Amino acid sequence: MPLPAYLTTAEVAEYLRLKERKVYDLVSQGVIPCVRVTGKLLFPRQRIDL
Repeated sequence: MPLPAYLTTAEVAEYLRLKERKVYDLVSQGVIPCVRVTGKLLFPRQRIDL
């Protein structure tokens, strides 16, 4: 089964070993790229893996 193209905030936090609050802070600073879909932040897996 292929990996999903986008990760949720919780998945990114777990992957990067950060708290979700820190992920939101990094998004607001423009450090982590994301898209907003139906009010949720989604993170492109390819950009997180860099």
